[in-house]
Amino acid sequence: MANTVCVFNETKTAVKKRLVLKAVTETLKEQKVTDKVLVSVTFVSDRKMAKLHRKYLGISGTTDVISFPINELKRMETDEKQIQTDENGNIELGDIFVCIPQAKRQAEENKLKVDQEIYKLVSHGVLHLLGIHHE
Repeated sequence: MANTVCVFNETKTAVKKRLVLKAVTETLKEQKVTDKVLVSVTFVSDRKMAKLHRKYLGISGTTDVISFPINELKRMETDEKQIQTDENGNIELGDIFVCIPQAKRQAEENKLKVDQEIYKLVSHGVLHLLGIHHE
């Protein structure tokens, strides 16, 4: 089944939509999510990310990625994911915001190409939408 990934770019930096789709699809596959999903990924500036960061998380400054899940995942006793779907069977996972300037800085720090860092950040955002969080 094909996933629907809506990509919005509010920056002047070109982003490869195919890379974004690959990051979402491969992350879902790794997490054994086989249903068709809808995800939006928006690329933003430091300023926009700092506003989102403060408004929704109460933290000053920019960050690399923020995710806003639409549906919460529930774990069953068997550790399988239960996901609510819409009337068409699509899972509306949520929205991911990636800060392009922060991605560029992290790519440089980690000696990666910017595309590699964007892939990592989109994948990280998908994991958050799936309810997988870090400390």
